[in-house]
Amino acid sequence: MLSVPKLFLQQSVKVEKLKGKNAYGDPEYSEPLNIENIKIDTKTTFSGSGSDRKISKETTLFIYLSSQAKDFVIDDSFLEARVTDSGQNQFVLKEYTPNKNPIKDEVWSYEVRLI
Repeated sequence: MLSVPKLFLQQSVKVEKLKGKNAYGDPEYSEPLNIENIKIDTKTTFSGSGSDRKISKETTLFIYLSSQAKDFVIDDSFLEARVTDSGQNQFVLKEYTPNKNPIKDEVWSYEVRLI
């Protein structure tokens, strides 16, 4: 399994899976799951022109399984989860990509895209 030094994985997030909506139509989330020893990359994108300009943050989490519990897995139940970083910025989990060993059917890491 690919091993990344923990020196490079100094960030963490809190993930709350979407359980559904309450009687008022507001989203309800599960208890927070802390994911530590990850890498977070954030980039700001600008679209439009003049006064019709939009700014958005795109964030990618790099989660290496060598630094997580052996049974750790990201699956479709994480889609639409609320993710909070250490700076208390909140994002929504929109997509994840498992990166696999090209020889074995073994997941090395996940790239998780947030908006």
